[in-house]
Amino acid sequence: MSYEMELRLGPHEDPDRSQWHMVYRSGGNEQVRPYELVVEDASRGAYLIDEKNSIVLEAHYVNETLYQVFEIEGVLLHVRSHREGEEIEFEITSFDTEGPRETGGEESVSKVTSYLMKTLQRSVLKRQ
Repeated sequence: MSYEMELRLGPHEDPDRSQWHMVYRSGGNEQVRPYELVVEDASRGAYLIDEKNSIVLEAHYVNETLYQVFEIEGVLLHVRSHREGEEIEFEITSFDTEGPRETGGEESVSKVTSYLMKTLQRSVLKRQ
């Protein structure tokens, strides 16, 4: 399945917020998600993505990259948005949280839980 993706960034009347609108197009349909990027503590790179529907996601900005990790309905998502010049590389990796592999945990070895990757979505957004 393929789709077009657009990120619309813009100012907000609140200086600690920016418009962060995600637009998806597929088969003649368009879906706009009017999110906001919220500064929580810029000195620590701490931000929030406010989805404007009671969902607010933690985000961390470091080295021109915004990271988010969250779980929804048994799926763990890792989102990475990296700016390189006039482009933003946008990547979503999903992992199934049901039936994780648990290893270690014996004697002085830490217990480790790993998850099976389900999907990888990747886009390169270019300024127009």
